Amino acid sequence: MDLTWEYDKIKAKKLIIQANKDFERIFQILDEIKPKELNADREKYADVFDGNQRTVALVNQEEDNSSDDSNYSSTDSDDSSSSIGTINDVALITNTHQKAFVPSKKQDSDKENDLIAIGSGATLIHKDKYRTVNWKSYSSATRTLLLAVFSRKILATHCLTGKCSPAFRNKPAKKCLDSKKVSDIIIEITNKFDVKENLVRSIITTKCADECKMFKMRQTNKKEIPTKTKSQ
Repeated sequence: MDLTWEYDKIKAKKLIIQANKDFERIFQILDEIKPKELNADREKYADVFDGNQRTVALVNQEEDNSSDDSNYSSTDSDDSSSSIGTINDVALITNTHQKAFVPSKKQDSDKENDLIAIGSGATLIHKDKYRTVNWKSYSSATRTLLLAVFSRKILATHCLTGKCSPAFRNKPAKKCLDSKKVSDIIIEITNKFDVKENLVRSIITTKCADECKMFKMRQTNKKEIPTKTKSQ
């Protein structure tokens, strides 16, 4: 009877040892399978297009699907679901046709080189317009420099002071020209020709009046042309 008990005891020990070895083997197999499954999921969601096509690389973060407890609260389930399926890295490489145009520093410097400062340096005009200025006399230089800085319409609808003319008090006052630009024009002319400021200001006033007359003539001609075509 004692021998039978000892034999059963030894047999039970062997079974326990064998079971431990089997469990260790099972866990080892599971550890080997898990990385393969993760790599398979990553390859499943990674699409690569070469050449001029857009390359999209989508790599999913490792998901923790182990949930032994079925009695999680709603807040815990929300937190866990937010961590699952998060994107670890997204790389979007667009093709040559979709690249945004970014101006280079050289292009910006070229644009700056095309501008010329006059007077105090606050007023900038394009070098092509600056070339059109007639420097033969201070009066012609003032007139042509005004056209380089202001448009004809601005000169026709604005004046030097922004006040009513003493000769035409019944007419409404015009808008005032940009005082900073006017000041730079006066500085530029007085420095080059060594004339008094009041002479330059007088030329500006006359130029505005002349442009106003020509502007009104153009407006009148535009109205007369349709009436002539209708009569014909």
